[in-house]
Order: sequence, then structure tokens, then C-alpha cells
Amino acid sequence: MDDESRGALSPFYPSETPTLRGNGRKWAAILVAVLLLVGSLVGFVMAFLPP
Repeated sequence: MDDESRGALSPFYPSETPTLRGNGRKWAAILVAVLLLVGSLVGFVMAFLPP
């Protein structure tokens, strides 16, 4: 199978693949930190709402 027939079926050509800066471990740490912040904010707001 050559690159021409395979490239038409793939969503991105190899030169057009999107890249993110940094590595996966940094993005996982950012995601966990955001989830913790959102969870603590929701808990803080729910503590002051009447039942």
C-alpha cells in the first residue's frame, strides 16, 4: 500500500498532524489540577446553598 492511497483515507497527512507543546505528563498534571480546583469550587458553593 503506497502513501498516496493511504493518505486520502487518513484524516491528517503525516506532516499535518497537530502537535501540542510539552509532554503528556505536563498536560496530565494540568488536567488533574484543574479538576481539583473545579471540584473544590463546587464543594465550596454547595456548602452555602440551602438544602
